[in-house]
Amino acid sequence: RFALQLSGTALDKGVLECMAAGVVPLTSNPCTAEILPAPLAQDLFLASDDAPAVGEALARLGGLPEEEVAPMRAELSEIAVSRHGLDTFWDRFMTAARSPARPGRAPVLWLKRTVRSTLRDVGGGVATRVAVARPSPARLEAMRHVLHVQMSGAEIGRIAAAVAARPGGRLLVFGLGHDSSFWARLNAGGETLFIEDDAAWVEVCRRRDPSLAVVTTTYTTVRTEWEELMATPERLALDLPPVVTAAPWDVVVVDAPRGHRPHTPGRMQSIFAARGLVDPEGVVFVHDSDRTVEREYGRRYLGPSPSVVTGRLHGYTRVHDHHG
Repeated sequence: RFALQLSGTALDKGVLECMAAGVVPLTSNPCTAEILPAPLAQDLFLASDDAPAVGEALARLGGLPEEEVAPMRAELSEIAVSRHGLDTFWDRFMTAARSPARPGRAPVLWLKRTVRSTLRDVGGGVATRVAVARPSPARLEAMRHVLHVQMSGAEIGRIAAAVAARPGGRLLVFGLGHDSSFWARLNAGGETLFIEDDAAWVEVCRRRDPSLAVVTTTYTTVRTEWEELMATPERLALDLPPVVTAAPWDVVVVDAPRGHRPHTPGRMQSIFAARGLVDPEGVVFVHDSDRTVEREYGRRYLGPSPSVVTGRLHGYTRVHDHHG
């Protein structure tokens, strides 16, 4: 059911073969973690390769029921087969190379565009810069595929529009991900801060982009407690440093912590905190609002009905007018 990879080298062909075959890899290799969507990376990345840490992680994975492991296998296989196969890359490259230049376009310009397109497919940094320069739906969709971002292009675009409408504003994001560099660059001239609870994941993301401003916190809840916690809001308070609480934020994005399994923290505390952190004229976005916890806590603490609904993203404005 599982494979163990303890190395710090480049992306390992053996790991991709395991993924393609539906075998779940537990890994200490940052290169492997970087190709996975954030929830999978947090589940499968080992911060330490010492025996007790490895044993604890193996026991945790081994204790998961098959109905939770099966979707992981399917997603890992899809990533390996459709995005990292050499034959797939070669087909894309040859299709572009054989395409005739458009009438009136110089061959040099056509070649430059072909190379740029190829680089976009294999370089997340390039895709990010292109999307920041002009966050059109097509470019955002291309970026999310290259970076394995969970949000759809339309959802990213909705948040990007809110950020663009507040130039030089303050953007607070609960959760680090493969798209973090995009948000920081998009809000150039403003202040962007990320809140993350997984120290090992922080190191992975900072290795890729050392410029990211990140603070860590500890969530004290378990998703299964969500109904009980609605009656005891005093247990929802987060311990956040002054850099987070000193001034209100124009845009707050809640995309963490993990809430996709019963044993995960759930987003009760981050949604509760967002209400007190956002500016009165600001907006709070909650991703994965198709799930019960995100939807119900949004209604309780941000407003009875979102002002924006795009896919799994709900946006709430004037949240201070709502007495949750």
